[in-house]
Amino acid sequence: MKLPTAKELARKFDEILRTHVKPAEYGTILRLNRVYRENECASHDYCDANMTMLEAMRAFGITEEEALENDQCILLWNQAWKKWKSNG
Repeated sequence: MKLPTAKELARKFDEILRTHVKPAEYGTILRLNRVYRENECASHDYCDANMTMLEAMRAFGITEEEALENDQCILLWNQAWKKWKSNG
């Protein structure tokens, strides 16, 4: 299995997230993420962000089982989320 980079996955997550929330909500998510604690993300206030990340992983051919049970995929998931949140 060839995995995307954390940056590629973060970009895909962002692309999909924008289809799941309204533009004003997206802006609010970015603003709130600047003040939320390190392991919190405002995207969860507006959609199921875990499903959004899973959808992003599927876009790269990663199955749900791999995404949730493969150690490399779990690490990638977390790295991509942190990259997305910090680059908001």
